[in-house]
Amino acid sequence: MANRTSAYIHRCRSLAAAAVLGVFVATGLAAGVAQAAGYKTIHPMGFAPASQGAAAASTFFVDPHNQLLAGNGCYGAAVDLPHGSTLTRLKVEYRSFDVGDVGFMLVAAHHAKPGKSKVLIDELILDDSNKRRIANYGLFHVVNTKKFMYALQVCLGVDDAFYGARFKYTGK
Repeated sequence: MANRTSAYIHRCRSLAAAAVLGVFVATGLAAGVAQAAGYKTIHPMGFAPASQGAAAASTFFVDPHNQLLAGNGCYGAAVDLPHGSTLTRLKVEYRSFDVGDVGFMLVAAHHAKPGKSKVLIDELILDDSNKRRIANYGLFHVVNTKKFMYALQVCLGVDDAFYGARFKYTGK
């Protein structure tokens, strides 16, 4: 009888320990556990003209099979990131011809205060190589979707192309 009682107590303790561990894992309360990296990609199909000139340009072209956005003008896409995560890197792929240069802007727009935004990245790439290139930008920004909405803007010159963007974040 003592062995059965002892086995029963041991099984109850094991179940209780498993339940507590499950709560820690589910809520992220386990201290000292490294946060895994996450990625968010934006295909060129996710961009829309951000100006009348870009929308009306006869060169505006999106090719879903070759992952290509082309056209003289600026284009924007929403960036949906997990609240509380930390943005650590933005990687963009582009091709710039000698007629113009490619520009990128990552913006955190304030929900309650239109016009009040926080520019996280604003880069004009001076490149006339007409070769496919990759640009990496390091950053540290804690995502706050309660306060901000996020967008990426790409500006292309004549014969420039954009092949996509990839965000790296940690946490959440």
